[in-house]
Amino acid sequence: MKKEKLISYLVLMGIIFALPSVIYLVQNDGNLAGYSGQYFYHIGNTHPVFTILGALVYAWCLILMLILYWKLIQVSDQFSNVKSILITSLIVGITFAMILPNTSKDVFFYMGSGRAFEKYKVNPYTTSIGEIDNVDVTDDIIETVGTQKSYTFVYGPVFLAICGLLSKISLSSVCLLLYEFKLLNLLAYLGTVYLVYQLTQKKKLTVAYAWNPLVLLEVLVNVHNEIFVLLFAFLGIFLIKEAEKCRKQFGKSEFAFLCGLICLAISACIKYVAIILLPFVILYRLRKNKIWQKILIGIVYIVIFFGIFSVTYLPYFENPMQSFGGVLAQSSKLKDSIYLIIAMLTTQNQKIVSLCYSVGFFVLGYVFIIKVLMQAFRKNSFQAMMQNIYMVLFALIFLGLTNLTSWYLLWLCIPVFWTKGRRLKEWIWIRILL
Repeated sequence: MKKEKLISYLVLMGIIFALPSVIYLVQNDGNLAGYSGQYFYHIGNTHPVFTILGALVYAWCLILMLILYWKLIQVSDQFSNVKSILITSLIVGITFAMILPNTSKDVFFYMGSGRAFEKYKVNPYTTSIGEIDNVDVTDDIIETVGTQKSYTFVYGPVFLAICGLLSKISLSSVCLLLYEFKLLNLLAYLGTVYLVYQLTQKKKLTVAYAWNPLVLLEVLVNVHNEIFVLLFAFLGIFLIKEAEKCRKQFGKSEFAFLCGLICLAISACIKYVAIILLPFVILYRLRKNKIWQKILIGIVYIVIFFGIFSVTYLPYFENPMQSFGGVLAQSSKLKDSIYLIIAMLTTQNQKIVSLCYSVGFFVLGYVFIIKVLMQAFRKNSFQAMMQNIYMVLFALIFLGLTNLTSWYLLWLCIPVFWTKGRRLKEWIWIRILL
């Protein structure tokens, strides 16, 4: 089948998914102040028959979307260049960006935090949205946050700045603010598509990323901020690899590497997972140096990275170490976790589960670091090192960090495309199974 037909069918799937969103907006005159963050896939009638029928339509569209995705990967060679892939991604992206968030309310938490920061001048890292709401504040954006009002801000200051800026130009409209986030996510999505091509130089891998249902649904529909983590991480990796191409020109090469390191630090200042990349890029940069050089220069790079990371928090914390409070807050949530069923056995088990989770995370972390160091000081190429430690990284990310939460699976894009897609099939199959 020609790519044009497949693309038109994929856009059609997006339009079908978007119908309830459009109808909801029309029925409510574009007002999202009371939107719950979820909707049933039926049109204008809540009778059980329509609800069941809508659920079947939704499920079949997901299955068809997955089939179309596989077929588009198979015909990826029909695209003449990356420009045609980007144009198609823009068309598909606009279609899916129309859809209201329906399986996650995180974007409304972003909106509320930005509003609290920009309008009410509070520190979102120390003051929850609920504390503002309790002071007789009537604000549609704050009210839409819902059950997450008790949380303080758990993301980095770079993302807080984004949230605050978008809130400032929202005209106090929930709907406008939501679609500002969607527009920014769409632009970041297109940027990552382009960077994936630059990193891999393969149209097949670019298509496999661009129209993956996970990317379309979690980035453009549910508006998760993982796309900004990927954007700056991919940009950092791209600059670090560019630094290798001009290694003989020390000044130019070092400048490119430091720019890449700064991009990775910015990525970590959005969501902390990017810190995991630090040992990779330092050892990659110093793989040809002597051991004492690896240690001394590596320390300098680490100081630069965490210096940038800490400075961004200075306006919010007297002690930069408090920046890790967000990490603890995130990891302590058992909601949507594979460990939730254990915690639900009895309320007393929750502390035990949390303790085991923390211990397991640090054990995996140390195993991961030791494995990286062992491979780094051998004579294997860096690509071979990535292949050898991939499964340890897999365990760290999934069991230690994500609890198999669906949108966190986007984090695996980073090692996947660093290794030019050698583990892409594993990532895709894991996503299908989960």
